[in-house]
Amino acid sequence: MKRVFFALIAGLLVSSAVAAQTAPAKQKQSTDKYQKVAGLTAAQQQQLQKIKTDAKIKRDAIQNNTALSKADRNKQIQQLNEQEHQQRLAVLTPDQQQQLKQTHKIKAAKPVAKPAPTPAAKQ
Repeated sequence: MKRVFFALIAGLLVSSAVAAQTAPAKQKQSTDKYQKVAGLTAAQQQQLQKIKTDAKIKRDAIQNNTALSKADRNKQIQQLNEQEHQQRLAVLTPDQQQQLKQTHKIKAAKPVAKPAPTPAAKQ
């Protein structure tokens, strides 16, 4: 019984450690699309980071607001995402904005592999 208990605890610790490592990687990816724009100055990088941090604080507040319905939360988060995008674009020069658009076009042109249907979905 103790072995099962300890195995369960060890499994939980390992899974939480893996989840903690993958979350920052995903967050870093979203920042990287702006960081990959050539010629970002240190000031621009700081501004982009501040915009991202402020948006995360607001996003967390919206997600934790239980007074809002799920639809209202989603709508407010969508508006926040658009506002954050506009703020980030304002930091970039016109040439940098063009570079960002090109990376979006390249990414959009890549085909996305669709997952195979699960046996439960066939029923």
